[in-house]
Amino acid sequence: MKTVLMFLTLFFLALTGYTQVETFVHVSEEEEKLVDLLAEKPREFKTNYYLAAYYYNNAVSLLADQTAGAIPGVEGVDNEIVRLFNAALNPALNAYETDKNNELVLEMLSGIYFRIGEMDAKEKIDKKLNLSLIHI
Repeated sequence: MKTVLMFLTLFFLALTGYTQVETFVHVSEEEEKLVDLLAEKPREFKTNYYLAAYYYNNAVSLLADQTAGAIPGVEGVDNEIVRLFNAALNPALNAYETDKNNELVLEMLSGIYFRIGEMDAKEKIDKKLNLSLIHI
């Protein structure tokens, strides 16, 4: 439902000629709460992880919609996907610094690095991830 509402909003904005990347930027209540919590406790694992997951999941969802053809012709989608993956990076790295063996964080970092084109960093995380999976 959220995706449909986002598409309709973007479609309307595209029709009115407002096609800047900022049309995608919308701070949800969930994001606002996480950012506020992070300001209070910048190194807390859960808050960093959840904020990174919030951005990452939104990027993946938008990417899936784009791939499925659900948002044809809307300008700025690629930029918004990259922005979301980049937004996920710092909180994911903070979560990683708190728990370097957390497989969920390692998998998320691997996906983020892949999507932003940081293949060397992805390889390092993948090696760490593979090592952690062997010890299960």
